[in-house]
Amino acid sequence: MSRPDVKYWSDRLGADVYLHIHHYCHALVQIQHYLESMRKQSGLINAAQRNLDYSIDQTPEEHPILLDLLLSKSYLFELSFDFEAAEALALQVQQVDPKRVQVYVQLSRIYWIDKQPDRALSILSRGISATDSKILKQRHENFKAKVAAYQDTTTSHTQEP
Repeated sequence: MSRPDVKYWSDRLGADVYLHIHHYCHALVQIQHYLESMRKQSGLINAAQRNLDYSIDQTPEEHPILLDLLLSKSYLFELSFDFEAAEALALQVQQVDPKRVQVYVQLSRIYWIDKQPDRALSILSRGISATDSKILKQRHENFKAKVAAYQDTTTSHTQEP
């Protein structure tokens, strides 16, 4: 006994494709679950931002934890791919405390993710000058190696044999 919908789709897609199309259906369901999870994640980020905003509003400007709160808010912007806002907050912290290593780590990550490797290397160099941090030196070397490796692969593909 044949169901009309099975025959319809089997004729349309071809029997060999129809047998495997359930994988496509599973993929669509998985994409939907992913999108729903992103919405949930977005809700968590929004909740975190509200909590950070409240904490920032309630913290006196001279309190040392304010800079940590601003860096955390910068990180939330980074997670939301709002690189301009993330950078602005991190630079604000850098102006107040130019010896804070985390600022340079965060700015370098923002620039790196935003596909600005030269700016990432530059901010790390400035951080090394300001702090003499081993962490920043190591990060600078790692980024430099990644840039060199990337340039090697793009150069080798564009050169004539």
